[in-house]
Amino acid sequence: ELTGELSYQANNLHLIGKGNELQMGYKHIYREHLLNAATRKFYTNIHNLFFTESFALGGPFDSYVALRSEWTTNRMETNRSNYHTLLPTMALNANTKIGRIAATYSRKINRPSVDYLNPETFYVSEHEMFQGNIALVPQYTNNFSMQFSKQLRSSYLNIFATYARTSNLIELVFSDNQDRSTYENAAQA
Repeated sequence: ELTGELSYQANNLHLIGKGNELQMGYKHIYREHLLNAATRKFYTNIHNLFFTESFALGGPFDSYVALRSEWTTNRMETNRSNYHTLLPTMALNANTKIGRIAATYSRKINRPSVDYLNPETFYVSEHEMFQGNIALVPQYTNNFSMQFSKQLRSSYLNIFATYARTSNLIELVFSDNQDRSTYENAAQA
């Protein structure tokens, strides 16, 4: 695996408000996998461009915003898949008289591993075999959370609620032939 990263950070730019912090950067990941047959290779290329900004909104409010944009290419012989993903993260915080309140949202990606994508058949026994699925797409999870915290003398009270929704969930499924299993984007959670 070859990974490179270039980032730039600038503080106190006053783009959105006073006391903000801006960071931007680029990251490239290149992976080359040798599959079971030892003659077949699987390539992954990921280009990642990101911006983060944290700033005070005035009064008791502050915020954090991050935006990551990814372009991914998977290639094995004549099979090729490309996809673009936008992954935002946002947080809003308020320090009030009754305590600190925070609300956050984030979108995450979980790419299928090369084992899940490998179309070669792997024989465990004569009655059990696995085969990957080159058509798999990544899982995406949207996370929402709320948090309340308050200091009570020498202790802290924290109340936290979260909700997560995952699409394109990758599941192990059996094919028509009950001896063969593969992976599919078969569910949501």
